[in-house]
Amino acid sequence: MANQMVMAFLGRLWEFLTNLWWLPLALLFLAFLKSRWFKGWFGEKAIQSRLSGLDKKVYRPFHDLIVPSHNTTTQIDHIYVSCFGIFVVETKNYSGWIFGSEKQARWTQTIYRKKHSFQNPLRQNYAHIKALASLLELPESVFHSVVVFLGGCEFKTQMPENVCYIGQAERYIRNIQTVMLDRTEVDRICTILQNKKYAANNATRVAHKNNLRQRHQSYN
Repeated sequence: MANQMVMAFLGRLWEFLTNLWWLPLALLFLAFLKSRWFKGWFGEKAIQSRLSGLDKKVYRPFHDLIVPSHNTTTQIDHIYVSCFGIFVVETKNYSGWIFGSEKQARWTQTIYRKKHSFQNPLRQNYAHIKALASLLELPESVFHSVVVFLGGCEFKTQMPENVCYIGQAERYIRNIQTVMLDRTEVDRICTILQNKKYAANNATRVAHKNNLRQRHQSYN
């Protein structure tokens, strides 16, 4: 009798478990959605979508470029080349509260009392601008740094106007109307950026990561 009860229980347990075949896949999928790579990829695609309202004849877009920077490389999320200057857009997909200021070296993300610090994205984007200024042989004054946050975060300190939420990015770019570059110069810049050697692909991403690894090792 006891053996029959055990066997019956094991049979029901096996039936229950076989009906949960999808659970490991669901857990893996959730882990993938929370991964740093997916958040970065999703953030970049979301920005492209939100800024698609910009006239491509006026704001010529370039996405996910890897360009030389001194003895290494730097990866740039989005570049919009126009007669009003070159807009260099850095995306951050963060949730929680964000604390920071223009001069602070590191900013803070707080989620449920847990704090995480990250590099000031304005400084990060300035490194991108320096690399582009060198590559394109242009003064830094023709570049506009734009940092865009998405992911449901909330700024808890006063941010500079060029740090904004995703829904504010297009308006910020459109509001800058001072002409800085003529058509010939815009075409020259775009010709350089269109070079396939600057487009991010598997090979250039691996090389870029190796460059970053070597640079960090040299600091240690």
